[in-house]
Amino acid sequence: MTLTAVLRPCLVGLLLVSGVLRAQEAPRAADSLPFRRGQWAAQMTPDFLRGPTTLGVLKFTSPRRAWVLDGRVTIAKGFFVLRDSAGAPVDTVHTSTVAVDILVGRRFYRALARHTAGFVTVGAGGGFDLDRDLANTNAIRWLLFGEIGASYHPIHELSLGVFASLDAQYGDSKTRFAGGKMYETRGFALTWAFQPIILTLYF
Repeated sequence: MTLTAVLRPCLVGLLLVSGVLRAQEAPRAADSLPFRRGQWAAQMTPDFLRGPTTLGVLKFTSPRRAWVLDGRVTIAKGFFVLRDSAGAPVDTVHTSTVAVDILVGRRFYRALARHTAGFVTVGAGGGFDLDRDLANTNAIRWLLFGEIGASYHPIHELSLGVFASLDAQYGDSKTRFAGGKMYETRGFALTWAFQPIILTLYF
């Protein structure tokens, strides 16, 4: 008899026991969720890893569910230097980017451990980009999004968390160059992001 044949039934048994224990503990875990119907919250994610800063509000409809209205904002400024074939600088081009998204979604919570909750968010939204450099680009987009994350609640009025998000986008952009020539593009895109900290205040 091989080692795999011995370990397989043990592993299956451990998984079954773990599932039964989680099922038995589920009512107690649900009672530990610190939310209540009618509660409001404000959440913020600062700009880490060149991601967007987000500001949002939550309205709880039960201890396990909430509506989310979220805004993502990215603002960046910079410059680059144009050089000739000999490497000498000939011009400096200043750049700026403004991107804004407004999202509406439904969030579902589940207690994971003492003071810890997991959540999944699904929703839709739209936004725009304004890019200025050698050309001017204006873009609009519509998107469906999903988030999965967890939050730690040291006190009822505060939580710290993390989440990962996935967006499915359809966009339309127009780029106009200094000579008057313009290009228009449309298409679909999938984007993902990881946010290492979410600060949420509950009222």
